[in-house]
Amino acid sequence: MTLALGWMLAAGWLTFQHVLWRDEVRALSLALQGDTVLGMLRHVKGEGHPAIWYLLLRGAYWLAPTPYVLPAVSLLVAAGAVALLPLRSPFGWPMLAVLLLGRPLVYEYSVMARNYGISMLLMFAFAYLYPRYRARGLVLGMILFLLANCNVHSVLLAGALCLFWMLDLLWSDQASQPKALRNFWVNAAMAALGVVACAITVCPVSLSALLPPWCCGGGACGALSAGRGFGNRSPMSWRPGWWSAARSCWFAGPPPWLRRWQVWPGYRSSSLWSTALPIDTRH
Repeated sequence: MTLALGWMLAAGWLTFQHVLWRDEVRALSLALQGDTVLGMLRHVKGEGHPAIWYLLLRGAYWLAPTPYVLPAVSLLVAAGAVALLPLRSPFGWPMLAVLLLGRPLVYEYSVMARNYGISMLLMFAFAYLYPRYRARGLVLGMILFLLANCNVHSVLLAGALCLFWMLDLLWSDQASQPKALRNFWVNAAMAALGVVACAITVCPVSLSALLPPWCCGGGACGALSAGRGFGNRSPMSWRPGWWSAARSCWFAGPPPWLRRWQVWPGYRSSSLWSTALPIDTRH
């Protein structure tokens, strides 16, 4: 507990000194959009992040309408994860000191007000509850569902934990127990639903969000804005939009910096620019 107290003092002081970045504040701004939660979810669609962080910030702001809920929620989430380490983990104090006083827990997942601290808390909770619920209940599936909706990176973590769970059951005595395997598949289905919910929230509503600026001067964005993106009712009606965007990028050539240095001769005859579109994933 002394190490946890040291973490709290260090993280609290750093939070007090921390100047919030624009992408941190943007999350709170988006969380307050719309008159209802559903209205807020419509505003955050296509932003590149799932909904849990926005829901936490909106709920916290409803309880305490002040911008200070942004660093407070981040610090409280990290504090919950830190509380699990010394109380429930099997590590000795040297390993706990390395974990609690290292940069990830002291700064990256606590002071930086982003959604990565939620992933840490949920993974610690999964590790603590796994021995008790690996063969029964839906607790682990619910944790995986939430984990898949923390951030896009956590989708891979949820899949990795599902794979670990399945292999653990197959390589143990419980592999001969159909009940344990059925319970796993039900929980795995819950994790899969979490991945679907993440994809629905994260994916942009149209292809224009994926096109680089140098490609949007001609027919690509015009074709997409004409209603041939993902928003049409027909599931196959987006194909002309894809083709128009790819064709426009093809003939537009590479970005200006690449044309200026002439490092790609014959670029107009290459289909690379129709497929490998640069996407900035930083938010």
